[in-house]
Amino acid sequence: MKHLIFFAAFVLLTTTLTTLTTGCYYDNEQDLYGVTSCDTLNKRYSVEITKILADNCNECHVPSSGSYVDIAIDNYDAVNGYVQDGKLLKRINDSSNPMPPAGLMSECDRAAIQAWINAGALNN
Repeated sequence: MKHLIFFAAFVLLTTTLTTLTTGCYYDNEQDLYGVTSCDTLNKRYSVEITKILADNCNECHVPSSGSYVDIAIDNYDAVNGYVQDGKLLKRINDSSNPMPPAGLMSECDRAAIQAWINAGALNN
């Protein structure tokens, strides 16, 4: 009888521990599929867009930079000029002649710029 109780307790304990250690876990989309979420809502020039431009473009497109290439995008009016003539989107999406030259900026950054433009490219 002791052996039967011991065996039942062992099975119950093993089943409980197995369930607890493998039954609950947290997976997120990025870990499972390599996908990151990309929030493109309410993008503001003064916050998100200037950060994207600073991270990807300012090294060559700000007059005070050491590598300035004579195409300034250091203020809203300059950026908006390239938005209005379509050059900004064309250049950041041109994989045959990428901007920045090291390779296209992330798909999420390009989507954020596109969303900002679609929302009217406001100086906000």
